[in-house]
Amino acid sequence: MVTVVLVSTLLPAAPANAATITCGKRITTSIVVSNNLSDCLGNGLVIQASNITVNLNGHTIDGTGLGIGIKNSGFNNVTIRNGTIQEFDYGIVLTGATGNIVEKMTFGPNEFAGVQLANAHSNKIRLNQLVGQLNDSILLTEGSSLNLVKNNTVRDAKGEGILILSSNGNRVEANKILGASDQGLLINGSQDNTIIGNSFLKSGDAGLVLENTSGSNLITNNIVRGNSDQGIMVTSTPGFTSDASNVLTGNTVNGNGDVGIWI
Repeated sequence: MVTVVLVSTLLPAAPANAATITCGKRITTSIVVSNNLSDCLGNGLVIQASNITVNLNGHTIDGTGLGIGIKNSGFNNVTIRNGTIQEFDYGIVLTGATGNIVEKMTFGPNEFAGVQLANAHSNKIRLNQLVGQLNDSILLTEGSSLNLVKNNTVRDAKGEGILILSSNGNRVEANKILGASDQGLLINGSQDNTIIGNSFLKSGDAGLVLENTSGSNLITNNIVRGNSDQGIMVTSTPGFTSDASNVLTGNTVNGNGDVGIWI
C-alpha cells in the first residue's frame, strides 16, 4: 500500500500597496496612502475598480472648493476609511455603486455635501465625523435604497444634517445630529425608511421632517430636543399628499421652540 500525503500551503492575501497619491489619481488596487494632498484643483481620487480598499492611513485630501474628494461611479464593494476630506464640492460621492463602506472618516467643510449617494444601494456609511459642511452633510438621492447610515456624528451643517430625497428603504441608526442650520433630518418624497435611535439636537429649524408623499417610514426611539422649530413635523406642500402610514413611536421629543409633534 502506498500512502500519499498532500501538504497544502495557504498563502496570505496580498497586502494593500503603500502608495504615494497625486490629485486626480485613478485607483485600481487596494492601497495604504502615505501622503497628504493639498489644494487639488479637481477630484482628489477616482475609484476605478471593485473589491478594493482605500486606507487613507490618517492622511488628508484637501481641495480648492471644486470636484469630489473621492469619486466612485459604478464600482462595487469598495471600502474607504481612516482619513480626512475637506474643501471640495463633495467629500465622497457613490453613484450607481453597491456594497461600499465609508467608515472612520472625518469630513471638514465641503460645499454641497460631505457624503452623497446617488442611485446607490446597500452601502454602509458608519463611524464618520462630519463637521461644518456648507450645505447638507449626508445626502441620499436618486433612488438610493437599502443603505445603512449608522453611528455618525454630524455637527454644524449649514443645510440639513441628513437629507433623504426620493430614496426608499434606507436605515438611519444611532447617529448624533447637532446644530444643523436647517432640519436635522429631512425625508422628502421617500418611503419605507427606518429612523431609529438617533439624536437630533439644536437644529436651526425642525429636528426631523417628513414631507411630500413620504409614506410608510418608521420613526422610533429617537431623541429630538432643543430644536428651534418643531421637534417632528409631517407635512406636504400644495399638490402633494403626505402618506398617512408613517409610524412615530417611542421618541423623546422635548424642549423644542415650537410644538413637539406637528402633523
